[in-house]
Amino acid sequence: MVTYNNPGGRIGPKTKTHKRTVTNPDGTRTIITTTETTTTNAFKEETTKKIDTKHLPSLPRIRREKVTLDDGTTGWKKTSTVVHPGGQREITIEHANGEKEVKIEDGPKIKPGEPPIETIPKDHKEVLPSWPSFPWDSTLKKLAHHAETMPHKTALAFLQTNGNNTPTIASSLTYQKLNFAVEYLASRLLPPEGSSNTDDKKSKPLINLPSDKPLVKGDRILLVYPPCSPHFILTFLACLRAGLVAVPVYPPHPDRKDSIAAFVGIARGCGARVALTNGEYAQAKRLGKMKSAFMAKMKKKVDINGDGEELPTWPEELHWVVTDREPLQNPPVVGKYPRTESTPEPHETAFIQFTSGSTSAPKGVVLTHSNLAHNLYVITDELKATEETKVVSWLPQYHDMGLIGSLLGTIYCGGSGYYMSPIAFLQRPIGWLEAVSEYRGTHLQAPNFAFGLTARKFNADEYYNGFGGLTVNEDGKQVKPLDLSSIQHIVNGAEPVTEKSMSAFEKQFTPFGLPSGVIFPTYGLAEHTVFVCSGGKGKIAVKKKELEEDNKIIVVDQIGAQKPEGTNYFIGCGFPINQNIDVRIVDPVRRVSLPDGTVGEIWVNSPSKAIKYYGKDVKETKAEFHALLENMKDTSMKFGGYLRSGDLGFLHKDQLYICGRIKDLIIVGGRNHYPQDIEATAEDVASDHVRAGCSAVFSIGLKSNSELGDYEEVVLVMELKEPQPKMNKLEGIVDTIRAEVFKEHSLSLSCIVLVKQKTMPKTTSGKIQRSKSMQTFMSKKLQEIYRKSYPTGDYSNFGYVDADSKNESKSNGKTQSPSSDLTAEEIRKLDKKAIRKMLIDSISQIANIDVSSIKDGVALNTFMDSVTIAQFKGMLEGQYAVKPMSDGYLFQDSTTVKKLVEVVKVGVARDDTGEGGSGGAGGKGPGCCGGCTVM
Repeated sequence: MVTYNNPGGRIGPKTKTHKRTVTNPDGTRTIITTTETTTTNAFKEETTKKIDTKHLPSLPRIRREKVTLDDGTTGWKKTSTVVHPGGQREITIEHANGEKEVKIEDGPKIKPGEPPIETIPKDHKEVLPSWPSFPWDSTLKKLAHHAETMPHKTALAFLQTNGNNTPTIASSLTYQKLNFAVEYLASRLLPPEGSSNTDDKKSKPLINLPSDKPLVKGDRILLVYPPCSPHFILTFLACLRAGLVAVPVYPPHPDRKDSIAAFVGIARGCGARVALTNGEYAQAKRLGKMKSAFMAKMKKKVDINGDGEELPTWPEELHWVVTDREPLQNPPVVGKYPRTESTPEPHETAFIQFTSGSTSAPKGVVLTHSNLAHNLYVITDELKATEETKVVSWLPQYHDMGLIGSLLGTIYCGGSGYYMSPIAFLQRPIGWLEAVSEYRGTHLQAPNFAFGLTARKFNADEYYNGFGGLTVNEDGKQVKPLDLSSIQHIVNGAEPVTEKSMSAFEKQFTPFGLPSGVIFPTYGLAEHTVFVCSGGKGKIAVKKKELEEDNKIIVVDQIGAQKPEGTNYFIGCGFPINQNIDVRIVDPVRRVSLPDGTVGEIWVNSPSKAIKYYGKDVKETKAEFHALLENMKDTSMKFGGYLRSGDLGFLHKDQLYICGRIKDLIIVGGRNHYPQDIEATAEDVASDHVRAGCSAVFSIGLKSNSELGDYEEVVLVMELKEPQPKMNKLEGIVDTIRAEVFKEHSLSLSCIVLVKQKTMPKTTSGKIQRSKSMQTFMSKKLQEIYRKSYPTGDYSNFGYVDADSKNESKSNGKTQSPSSDLTAEEIRKLDKKAIRKMLIDSISQIANIDVSSIKDGVALNTFMDSVTIAQFKGMLEGQYAVKPMSDGYLFQDSTTVKKLVEVVKVGVARDDTGEGGSGGAGGKGPGCCGGCTVM
């Protein structure tokens, strides 16, 4: 709604005009204009009201379909459908050969005596939509429908891993059991009014809060479950059914103090009084350790900063409730307990999704049932997901792509999903594709890094393309089957997409049946539920000078395999218009829509747009979620204005391309520089010495110089690999980095800092936090190993390095253990000295650190990060034949090389208490400790 005021004057009436756009269920639009005119004379003031309506056709709904022409070439068939007031449909078809046809279809006939469809009474009042009139089915309705029409079909299956074997099903739920469990748990979480007065246990509330502050609809509930836990999705759906607001959170671990602080911040920020979890995670020792670790961290802050800073406190009022003691695997049938009759309405809050905070602190995105319904409809329609769909995923359920894309998407379309722990994936990435082959997966989702990681860790000599069991190849070695021909669509999203990762994946797995062209770059964000567009195709080369100086996109026709000189590559992320998602490229300062081929902020508008950030004021909500285009105010009012994504991008031939984040953009001398491009250049030239994906470049503001005037200072911070280069080598390394950055980007770095391994600020999903890196740099809290500052304009150190002369990586990415040719019995017979040497060699190879820096009595978590620890765990359970351990075991401060020698010697970690777990499912194995920082 937009209101225009004319305050009037000494002569003339005072007017107030309200304009509101209503989108009808068939997509047509009605603009309702209410004008109040107030006239004043000497005796009285009179106000008259006039309501005008204007009826507009729907925005075009466009579908693209790839077709094969008679000459064997391929092209695109484009179908555009516009619904006119009255229901008449205008369908325009543009064929790949250039022909165009237009068809008109009549709408529904109006019965005699009925008012025209487009008529709106003059006393029209806005009525919030209910499900019968809402054009997209809710998740709960879809679940109930599938439970009725295909009750015995597997909905969700949870996988467990065992060494180098293909993941197997630990537990599963049919659609009928899933629906029964959700209905039952919903009635236990928030019993129907009056039912809790009986003596029947099934009628009692599961959550016992003080009688003066009972749980009510709309209360926030934290969901704190290990990855791959069936109880997570059951409680999530039960919260939706009961009208409670689910808040999925990253499961904190006592040895990861940053994860505990984030958990406390979310619990405090959303005002939750209840946390749901499973018995394994809720052990008193685990929760007690978390509180102790948090309090120790706060005490340390007080010691450093003094008493002046107000610090968060542990949420003592949080009531922890265990759900796996409920009979959810074999729930009572509907009718055996008081059932929740009311169904949440479309406008009511479904859950709060906290963002990763890669450029700022995590924010709670408030999503309604209608947001979720629309986005799931769009996802399943765009990906052509049906009842035949089979999803195979390892994504964490607390992440939007894992929760909505892989779990809820499966339920919405009526397919079957197979889920493994992210820890299990990191330990042994090929297990993911073995599960795809075994269960004939059709739809997959993963962030960009997973494609490169899986390709690097894959050993083609251990597999053959086909079905069946183990067989022997021509060399007499046992090989396993791998067939990926069932794959139809792979989403590549959640982080910047690179052609290198996708190409490596395709090259490795095409010989094993991977169909061509099934990896689709995808764009989305939590503030738009999760999905905006997919189906990205191809890359374009863009002139760098025009891009950086004028934000203009000039596409260069590429000839040959080499990138044209003076260009940047961009990969397409799909066509928003395919699903009628309104995407605009906007000048973020002037707030005007920009033409195609111009870089600007991406604004998004659709029913998937979230309503607000939880707890934020009206002003901030309006600025972020209800932005209006100055040159298109009337259009901007649809769905209450546009969502400002904070991302930079451009449209080219209806396809969306992403450039980066506004907050991360570096502007020097009028040129725009995208930090990920600079970081990639720096990491490539110094790949032997710095850790990939652990760099941050940022601007620290203007500095004055008597000769050069004001200039922007740009800083690059990078993590060093272990073993660290000698101090006398570091200056040469940073000089080479600076020279290469200047050569590639015409950007002069003011300062380069090399820091200790595993100290760069990152989100829980593993993304670099550039803004926090800048704050840490400015506050002089970086754990620096070496720093060198340069005067701007000083190019004396630019001894340009030939990129082709760089040393190639010494590792092919395949982790080979010295124990790979030994049986379990032979390993147990080795003396402890031999086992120690093998362990140290394995750690050195996986963590890429020198053997001399690995000390017997030092905890693994001091020189290995969560990814390398997960991979090492997979090696211990595979090549070393150690009995599966909990994930938390290797993260503990007491787990050292010395202890692991004993573990390998006997084949089991006898002191493993089982806190956390190794990708088990269904309660049959311990879950994740929360030490993983995937996604």
